[in-house]
Amino acid sequence: MSTVEFDYSIRCRDCGSFGVVMLPRTSKPGKLCAQCLLEAIGELILMSEAEEILTTGSYGSDEQEEEA
Repeated sequence: MSTVEFDYSIRCRDCGSFGVVMLPRTSKPGKLCAQCLLEAIGELILMSEAEEILTTGSYGSDEQEEEA
């Protein structure tokens, strides 16, 4: 497991706080702080789930329901 690095000289694009998350493998600064990055990831997951519900009429596959 790797550690998360921050660049505290750069402000977050969304909230303006100092301390953006460094991009893994490239060591370049990102544009979001940890909290805004987690919120963005959560929104993407919710959008993906909503898209699945709208296209299939349900969430999750039949296999998951059978295992439960």
